[in-house]
Amino acid sequence: MKKAFPIFVPLLLTACAPAPRTAQLPQLRGEPLSVAVRHLGTPQQTIRQNDAEDVYIWTHDEIWQTNMPDQGPGVAVVGKNIVYRQRMRRFDAQNTYTWECRLEISADKGRITSAHYSGDAPACDYFRDKMKP
Repeated sequence: MKKAFPIFVPLLLTACAPAPRTAQLPQLRGEPLSVAVRHLGTPQQTIRQNDAEDVYIWTHDEIWQTNMPDQGPGVAVVGKNIVYRQRMRRFDAQNTYTWECRLEISADKGRITSAHYSGDAPACDYFRDKMKP
């Protein structure tokens, strides 16, 4: 079992990783670009196109770390938390995970024509929550 454990844990974390999320934000369509800026702040990137819509991009990353036990079964992933059996206390490796999401808003003459985000669900929840009234 000790030999299989180093292989098992990464497989477990991969299986429990959040599914990619892609969603439209139809509530922004037709609104002035200033509404998005008010909720999200200044975009990290602006792509200006001649005679076409401009694209504004926001990104969000969430980083979390966890220690992995050095031996034994009984590891489960619940959301962002890794849960161990009660008697399991020794740790030997720290792992860092990054969730990323990208929001793109297209605007023509200052009015939003489309808005969508895509990426890892926990990081994309940031944009969904920011757009709530």
